[in-house]
Amino acid sequence: ELSKRGKKEIKVIINEIVLDHDIALVDSSTTTCNTKDCLDKKTTRDVKKLIYEKNHWYLTTDVDTQCIRTEPYSKPPEFDRAISLISQRIEAKWGKDNLKINNCYDIQYASLDDAEGYFLFDPKNSSMDKLTILVDHSYKYKDDLTTAFLLAHELNHARNYVTSLNNGSEISCFDDEISSFQNQFLFLGTLNEDEQDSIVGKLFTTDIGGNSQLLLIDKYIKLSGKALSYCKNQNFNMTDCYTTYVNEQIADMVNNDPYYIKQCAQNN
Repeated sequence: ELSKRGKKEIKVIINEIVLDHDIALVDSSTTTCNTKDCLDKKTTRDVKKLIYEKNHWYLTTDVDTQCIRTEPYSKPPEFDRAISLISQRIEAKWGKDNLKINNCYDIQYASLDDAEGYFLFDPKNSSMDKLTILVDHSYKYKDDLTTAFLLAHELNHARNYVTSLNNGSEISCFDDEISSFQNQFLFLGTLNEDEQDSIVGKLFTTDIGGNSQLLLIDKYIKLSGKALSYCKNQNFNMTDCYTTYVNEQIADMVNNDPYYIKQCAQNN
């Protein structure tokens, strides 16, 4: 759709429409040309929810436009268990989680060469109602806690993607990775005592050299200890100090990792 508002030309492109009975999500991009040749322009993207009543579609003011699927995608049961565990622990720690988005996760096994899990940002594979995550076949033989720890990272990528569709602002590659690693750290903190003991037991009884998730868990446990040691000698709020210290260390870890430096350079 092309229209003119004053001296500005406005172009609206519908990227996707998702329907579920009497509810619809409309993903659109709006480009505003500030000059006649449109060299000076601004493009925004957002998602609107509509409801069908009395033979007409009406725009709603509902800001909850993350997922309108009423049934989850079919996936291996271990992934459903991992998603359920993550949601349960989030609710127990911080209150109600957004459970509706769980229906939009499509998680399947695949042969991955350079990653154990991967969220597909490609719009051909992921959309408002289908958030595609691939997990390496080796995870068929992992325990549920290790799988959930991996998915805490990939699900965060998916949520960031949906958020960017909703508010029209893109998160940078580095910030996306940093927040996903931070989410894994937070997930560890939500586990109950038995689950934490189980993970610590694996660190002592497993050769973690070839297990990247256990290596990361080991690094996070040590990071937590360093944060506590550092913050107990500071003069400001312990919780704020701990959170800031951990987040800064995780950010440094990602920003200086050759893998993510290369990956984010390719994505820019």
